[in-house]
Amino acid sequence: MWPIPTFGSISNLIPSFAQAIARAEGFYIKGSVPARINNPGDLKLGDIGFGALPSGITIFPTFDQGCRALYHQLDLILTNKSSEYNTSMTFSQIAVIWTGNDNPMGWASTVAKSLNILPDMTIQNWMVNHA
Repeated sequence: MWPIPTFGSISNLIPSFAQAIARAEGFYIKGSVPARINNPGDLKLGDIGFGALPSGITIFPTFDQGCRALYHQLDLILTNKSSEYNTSMTFSQIAVIWTGNDNPMGWASTVAKSLNILPDMTIQNWMVNHA
């Protein structure tokens, strides 16, 4: 079960965004890397005390901790506090960075479909339309 975010004025948007990203990252596929290492966003935060894969993907000891790390990253994006992303970017533009350009169109399409939007919608427009 996905935890309820306890921060930010846009916290109602974070779980759906997180679950859409988890779907795009393959978290719901049994035995997938994100599922095995409790990292639904396939985040590359390095070793935070539980190891990291050679690719830099962080291993979390529990799903709750991996989910909260993803929530934190999404809160940074949605509040324009991220150093890599901002709300004027489209989901397709975010996909290029998030995936390291590894099938960004597929990632953006999956996220957009999960959110019932188009990949060329900006984060800001999504926030306004779904707040």
